[in-house]
Amino acid sequence: MTAFAKRLASVAVHLTGPEQAGCLLLVKQILTKYPSARSTLIELDDEGLSNAFSVSVYKPDINDPQLSNATQTSVVLELLTILSANHGRIKYEPSQRLAKAILHGDALPQEFLGLTALEAVKRLNKEQLAIK
Repeated sequence: MTAFAKRLASVAVHLTGPEQAGCLLLVKQILTKYPSARSTLIELDDEGLSNAFSVSVYKPDINDPQLSNATQTSVVLELLTILSANHGRIKYEPSQRLAKAILHGDALPQEFLGLTALEAVKRLNKEQLAIK
């Protein structure tokens, strides 16, 4: 699960809008269900801090998740990238709230409670269309 959550966080960096929020919601749900994945990918104790900024390379293209090096890397940089919205990227508020909840270990934001990632994407798309 650690490798899958890492891959989802990496994909989320390249998405925008509701799709990015859906990926982050799924990451949050995985980290909630599998605390060992959370401790590996998020928590920044002495070892985790070195993992977050280490030179370990995550290898998402390897077929065996055990060999992808996901447990030696962190999703902190991906989440910080989403929060910073550099390089002309527009900040998407639902994604911002989810990224903060993942980093701080907070509960899911109210609007995502009880939703699957797909349901959240559909709802956010409808809201976005209603605004236009």
